[in-house]
Amino acid sequence: MKAMIKRLAVENLQPSETHAKAYSQRRVDMLAQSMLQHGQLEPLVINKKNTILSGVLRWEAAK
Repeated sequence: MKAMIKRLAVENLQPSETHAKAYSQRRVDMLAQSMLQHGQLEPLVINKKNTILSGVLRWEAAK
């Protein structure tokens, strides 16, 4: 499988149904602030259905 880099709107993504982790609002806010200062340094990993396989916390912070 070939990896691709695409820009997608955060509202077009959804977390995996198997993702059981819940993040505190404080943790989401801290990452959001860091992303505002430094940008998003690590991409999300999604499948063809725009389901997030890795990076749910980054997705929450970007919303």
